[in-house]
Amino acid sequence: ENPPPPDAPEAMCFGDMTTSENLAIPGLDGALEVVYDGRGVPHIYGTTIHDVVMAQAYLMARDRYGQMDFIRRNVLGRLSEVAGGLDTSLIQRDFDNRVMGYQRMGRAIYASLPATSRSRIAAEAFAAGVNAYITAVDAGTEDPNVEGGDLIALLTASSVDRTWRPEDIFAMARFQAASLSYDAGAD
Repeated sequence: ENPPPPDAPEAMCFGDMTTSENLAIPGLDGALEVVYDGRGVPHIYGTTIHDVVMAQAYLMARDRYGQMDFIRRNVLGRLSEVAGGLDTSLIQRDFDNRVMGYQRMGRAIYASLPATSRSRIAAEAFAAGVNAYITAVDAGTEDPNVEGGDLIALLTASSVDRTWRPEDIFAMARFQAASLSYDAGAD
């Protein structure tokens, strides 16, 4: 039989990657376990949807916080707060996204949902997970220096508010829907 090619998932080496961990995230309802498969994909086991989504957000932020926050700031029209000095065209982009009203839409959608809504619960848990990661970085219990994470230093050194809110999740969803369905500018 032929051996698998060196770049096949079975042949990949993840070095000293954690294969299992117990997360101690403030605000969880119960026990939570994260198990990584052979490809480094985390599988999250918890007692509630809230806990699983919160852990997912925490892990996502651990790997991609810089990208996530730049996207969020772009959608909310707040990107120039942290990067306006790097590119002055960001001010116009912020203006455009504020006029489009993604933040207003996100707030309205969130406010319209009953407290028991699964969407509301998931958005609250996701925002809480990202905020728990930010708190861990600020406390020094998480190392934000991941490969390609140079943007994190810009965000963590900034004095602007980094708090994620549940309504931000709905604002980003509206932005994504518009981006996927609206092409008048290009036309």
